[in-house]
Amino acid sequence: MTNRAKSNKIKNVLYIVATVVAMNLVAVIIFIYFHINEKIETPQTLFIPRGSISQIISHINDELGEVVLIPDVDKYLLSYFGNPQAGWLKFDEVQMTRGEFLEALTKAKGVSKGITLYPGETTEYFIYTIANKYNSDYDELLNYYYSASPIKEGFLIPDTYQINSNIDLKKFIADIIKKSEDKHKERLEKLGIKNKIDDDEFKKILTVASIIQKESASMNEMPVIASVIYNRLDSKMRLQMDGTLNYGLFSHQKISPQRIKTDNTRYNTYKFSGLPSDPVCNPSFEAIKSAINPIDTDFLFFFKRKGENVHIFSRNYSEHLAVIEGNISIGTDNNGILFAQPRQKIINSQIGIEDISLNEEINSEKVLLNIFADEVCSEQIFFQK
Repeated sequence: MTNRAKSNKIKNVLYIVATVVAMNLVAVIIFIYFHINEKIETPQTLFIPRGSISQIISHINDELGEVVLIPDVDKYLLSYFGNPQAGWLKFDEVQMTRGEFLEALTKAKGVSKGITLYPGETTEYFIYTIANKYNSDYDELLNYYYSASPIKEGFLIPDTYQINSNIDLKKFIADIIKKSEDKHKERLEKLGIKNKIDDDEFKKILTVASIIQKESASMNEMPVIASVIYNRLDSKMRLQMDGTLNYGLFSHQKISPQRIKTDNTRYNTYKFSGLPSDPVCNPSFEAIKSAINPIDTDFLFFFKRKGENVHIFSRNYSEHLAVIEGNISIGTDNNGILFAQPRQKIINSQIGIEDISLNEEINSEKVLLNIFADEVCSEQIFFQK
């Protein structure tokens, strides 16, 4: 083969290759043109997690329930427009071209979403909710909270907080700690005790308030529950309250006898005397006021009436048992608080027993058992709620 023939052959091959490349390029351009100009429907708001572009595209397809974006194609197009924002994004239009949507992912405004910390909720569970909702690391956020908050639990003010989708979650936690600190100072000043209590006393108030929050059936009951707590502490009785075991991630767990037996933390007031070492939850202002200003009663027990969200209060163990058994009269005070009617005191000259109800026959064996139980009640019975 002559050199000229070889040259022509090479030219022909190059021509064919160039033609194939050009045709493919034209095909790609046509595909991309129709791909980015295809109309798609999107929600008004969309949550975009932090992560790689491929992970974000996969998340968007999952959220929209269909393959709106093609990972192997759209990751390059999205990179061309810029870095997608993380968090809740709000779009001006719900119908746009795919290209407009990809560009909007990098330029859409962040949306502020409300997240509510309810009275009685624990900080651990609250942060767990935030971490899950915003695809963040729970342990990292919780450890940051512990490093930034002056009190481990119970310090946050229950409220609805706004989270801007683009905000750093650690900054959000720092902000609500600061807001809570300012609010606590304002409240203590209104109550006239801002300069009268130290940090340890304030922590004790929050601890009592957190138990009040967990145990009370209503705001009306809070000052009465507070009096029961202080009366039992003054009497050197264990609190024996289920609510103290609803700490941390156990916030919504029903307390079982097995849990009471196996939990060896200071939160277990069936096993340990005094208050837990830390608050149980974040209490409301009403619970805090009740912890500071409890009403004066001689109640030591309370029992949740079956089928109703209300407690019946009693002064001693025999009254408490009678309430449980349903064989004692129930009174109501002006605030709607239910209590066991005091039994008329009768002296039996033979056995020297008092505190028997008028309608109850004197059964010496039963009464003796009740009186004996009254002295050791903190060891024998749990609050029934």
